[in-house]
Amino acid sequence: MLIILITLLSENSNSQDLISVANTFLNDKNYAEAKTAIDEAFSSSDIVTNPRAWYTKARVYHEILKSNDPSVKL
Repeated sequence: MLIILITLLSENSNSQDLISVANTFLNDKNYAEAKTAIDEAFSSSDIVTNPRAWYTKARVYHEILKSNDPSVKL
């Protein structure tokens, strides 16, 4: 039981960390890495109810859409 709880908590923590990482990359204008981090965060099923995750994902994709750099186009 304790192992299951630790696993669930660490998975949620990992998703939160990935959101922070995506924000850091986004602030550094490293859109490709930000996209990778936020997409990985969304691989966790519990993250879909997190408003901060959705806000970050929207910011990442918005910046990619606005970017003139062909290497970050979707």
